[in-house]
Amino acid sequence: MKIGILYNGTAGKDESRQLAEELAQKFVGEEVNLHDVLQKNWVASLGPVERVIIIGGDGTINHCVDALKDRLDQLTIGIIPGGTVNNLARAMELPLDTEKAMEVVTGDRTKGVDYGVVNGQVMVSSMTIGILADTAARISQRDKQKYGKSIFVRRFIELLARKRKYHLKLKMDEQVWEGTTQLVSVTMTNSVGGFTNFDLEATIDDGLFHVIVLPKLQFFRLMRFLPLIIAGRIAEIPEIEYCTCQHLTVTGPKGVSRIDGDPGPKLPLEMKVIKKGMTILVPK
Repeated sequence: MKIGILYNGTAGKDESRQLAEELAQKFVGEEVNLHDVLQKNWVASLGPVERVIIIGGDGTINHCVDALKDRLDQLTIGIIPGGTVNNLARAMELPLDTEKAMEVVTGDRTKGVDYGVVNGQVMVSSMTIGILADTAARISQRDKQKYGKSIFVRRFIELLARKRKYHLKLKMDEQVWEGTTQLVSVTMTNSVGGFTNFDLEATIDDGLFHVIVLPKLQFFRLMRFLPLIIAGRIAEIPEIEYCTCQHLTVTGPKGVSRIDGDPGPKLPLEMKVIKKGMTILVPK
């Protein structure tokens, strides 16, 4: 069996490379190659493989799956979680412990998992427009390193105070919503921000986008519904517009998306679900 181990050369300095080398030793008798996905032409150098193991978080998984989207039907994917949030891994109940994750990716049990396509770009976990996307866009890597998570809260509060809104039109299959909103979130799993009970109606293989529109983000009012949020029953909150669909279009005068935590396409967006389009290794 030919195996490609994919890692992000900047994540944790040399840690990812060392982890890839350690993992390669577990595939005794197999043809294994290591690839830094930040290097040019890594896809071409990967060549024909049957299995790829991705070391990293949602952003790295997105980068790799997007680059290999034309041959996903020929690949089995293994995941060694290495990010801060790891939404996809949590939703799939994959082990976050490295040694246990290695046992999974060297095994042979698989599961079909959905992914989305947004203007031709792959989405494995989530897409946001509005205050969350704008907050992330206004934080530099230097600020993250200097201030940590507190910089996100600071920028979020600054934007919330401005009460910035976005006029958007969403067509969700045959249903249409149009109006002003501060936040649009589209998820494919029950895990958002590492919180695995965010939406209990969402599963990794239901073939659906789960669309949340929050017209007015009133913090103290939302706190009244904290029990519903904790219980994963976000669709029951009166202030929230909730819908599921297989196809979604988003139009508006302006706006930038964030896909799996990284910068995504500008509006308009054309989105569709590829049901069970990925084959991922899972625990026995």
